[in-house]
Amino acid sequence: MVKEKIKKLRFEMRKAMVTSIVAAFGVMIALVWNNVIREYVNKIVAALNIPESAAYYHLISAIIVTVICVIGIVIVGRFSVQEEK
Repeated sequence: MVKEKIKKLRFEMRKAMVTSIVAAFGVMIALVWNNVIREYVNKIVAALNIPESAAYYHLISAIIVTVICVIGIVIVGRFSVQEEK
């Protein structure tokens, strides 16, 4: 019984480590894409002739990035694997 608990604990620890490493890679990817997204948002804002007052500019940028991210989440969500029962 103790061996089973130790085995389960090791499994859970490995699972947590893998999840943490994958999350770290996700953060790295997000940091790399940050400048790319910011550049394209700047181009979109400029193309729409939006004044660059700080509050208004940041609001429009946040809305554009949120829409892009929600679309990305929906697309990735379609690829999620559902556990069979």
